[in-house]
Amino acid sequence: MHMKFYLLFIMIFSLGLINSSFGQISFEYDLSTPLDDHIGCGFCDSNNDVVFPGWSYKENSGSNANFLLKFYPDGTEKMVYIDGNDSLLCFCVGVELYQEGYFFVGAKISEAFPDSTMRLVVLKTDYDLNVIGIKDFSLPDTYTQLDTRFAITLDNNGSIVVALGLGRKEQGIYRYDYGFYRFTTGLDLLSYKILDTFSRAIPYCIKRMNNSSNLMVIGTGYLSWAEGELLFIDEDFNFIRANRIHTLGDFFYSEGWLSDTTFLIAERKTIDNGTYDEGQFRIGRMDTSAVYYESFVVDHPDTIDYVMDHFGMSYLNDTTVYLCGFNVDNGFGFDKPKIIFLYLLDRDLNLKRRLELGNDHFYWGRGVIATKDGGCMIWAQKLQIPYNGWLNDHHFWKVMPDDLNIVTRVTDVPNPDFNSVVWPNPAADIVNIDISAMENGSNLRLAIYDASGRKCFDATEVVSGRFLEVNLRSLPAGVYLYVVTSKNEVDRISGKFIKN
Repeated sequence: MHMKFYLLFIMIFSLGLINSSFGQISFEYDLSTPLDDHIGCGFCDSNNDVVFPGWSYKENSGSNANFLLKFYPDGTEKMVYIDGNDSLLCFCVGVELYQEGYFFVGAKISEAFPDSTMRLVVLKTDYDLNVIGIKDFSLPDTYTQLDTRFAITLDNNGSIVVALGLGRKEQGIYRYDYGFYRFTTGLDLLSYKILDTFSRAIPYCIKRMNNSSNLMVIGTGYLSWAEGELLFIDEDFNFIRANRIHTLGDFFYSEGWLSDTTFLIAERKTIDNGTYDEGQFRIGRMDTSAVYYESFVVDHPDTIDYVMDHFGMSYLNDTTVYLCGFNVDNGFGFDKPKIIFLYLLDRDLNLKRRLELGNDHFYWGRGVIATKDGGCMIWAQKLQIPYNGWLNDHHFWKVMPDDLNIVTRVTDVPNPDFNSVVWPNPAADIVNIDISAMENGSNLRLAIYDASGRKCFDATEVVSGRFLEVNLRSLPAGVYLYVVTSKNEVDRISGKFIKN
């Protein structure tokens, strides 16, 4: 196995509710083996370690490997192989068990009979990834397959709850129903229940309801012709209700709660502009009735913008929310490098910082995980250029907030053109807006719109100087309208600038 580790630089950072006692470092890690590598959904534990389940195989070769990969805050890593006893163990999700270690869930596939009936497998390890126990369970009658997209959480009693897709063949075609499982921390199966679906069940995530023992699943499959749905079940997995998501998006993901009934949700959305499909990804506020409120949208012209396949957003606290995605050409060729886009927002969807990663390989983004030190871990599938076949390697980036570009800041830099409110104009990377008319210490809001009227930037700042410096590197060339308003919307500054 060939692996490369890159140590970039050390960052010391302290921000609000972020725990500054952790070692804080940025790094990259490349996972490249002769096999086809797959990485499941990782998580950040209470020690700020990030843990990923994974597996490697090569079709028809008899070669496979089941592993757990752990990154420590100082940038070091540890990989442990799990003996599958001639079976491929596809661990898809995991969760930390408080002061006990980790719990992983996945599918067990016979190496000798890859098309045979799968089994559900659970694994418990300590914090050093030493195996404490492993068990596998047969699927309910008539079901033979498991979808590799699982969702996991802990219930109010500390038991592990898993949502998954159970596959059975009907008239030669597999259909997947929702399966809900509850396990003890000792790997015993407490209960399970199946919910028949209209189409293929995909549980993107499962969340505990605030001040309740009920659970909410964000997924698709139960309602007819629905791209997304909020599915509510009680603690015994009995169906309560399902609300259709009307945004016409997919690849939904959510973490945290803004209130007992509202939360942030990321999604991918495709828009038919009459010539070709224009893809975008976004994050917005939604309530439990599936009503969608304002959103922050990422849409690069003439490309398809994808939210990450698994974790499109990650919520650390009200001031640290990460949104992550990537884009591909409409032709969807593998011959050009692709960029990972990372955005740091607050709970009100104000953009604070942004960063572009990659652009040296074709990256297919998988997810982003906020870490306890205020940073995040990003992982993506990596394809070689020129394209040499769909061989899965993976790349990881640990990013600290100081790595991201500051989008706006208030300064006292003197205006070189005292007759201008905005300068330079036209601008290449940075534009400055005179806000000397705003009251010092007050809050202001900056919104930028493109020529079509689409909002492409929205952020708040505290007035602590005479000028607002705006980073334009994320904007394509064109004419833009800016609007600066005070919190009470009494004071207002507006105008136009040109981005070269």
